[in-house]
Amino acid sequence: MNVTKASLRDTLLSSLEENDQTIFLSVRNAVFTFKDIPQRPNPTDIAQCLRAVDKSVLAIALASAEQTGLMAVSNFVLENMSKRLADNLRTDIAKSGEIKVAEVESAMAQVMLEIRRLIDLGEIKLITPSKLEQDS
Repeated sequence: MNVTKASLRDTLLSSLEENDQTIFLSVRNAVFTFKDIPQRPNPTDIAQCLRAVDKSVLAIALASAEQTGLMAVSNFVLENMSKRLADNLRTDIAKSGEIKVAEVESAMAQVMLEIRRLIDLGEIKLITPSKLEQDS
């Protein structure tokens, strides 16, 4: 479900939530998507997560996040990287204009694949949503 289109994933999760809260929480804890970036990785891991992502790809992903109501993702990423790199990305984002849907999906997928790679290698860990809810 991590790489499923957002609309399908959201529909499936909503259905699970309505029908079986236990299964929903289990699946939701396992799912990690682009919009989860501000809540799930440790802020100190963001620079490491994005080091291998091409900066033009990252700019497309963040620009599209800003254009589609996912400003929290863009803010979180930019606030947790070096000031110089964040400033360069802000400049690229401002210049981006309209981005094709295929480019957006590809850019977001590349960001997520790199984060998932580091998780699989054990180099970073995600905060589980249920843990977040308990800490609130």
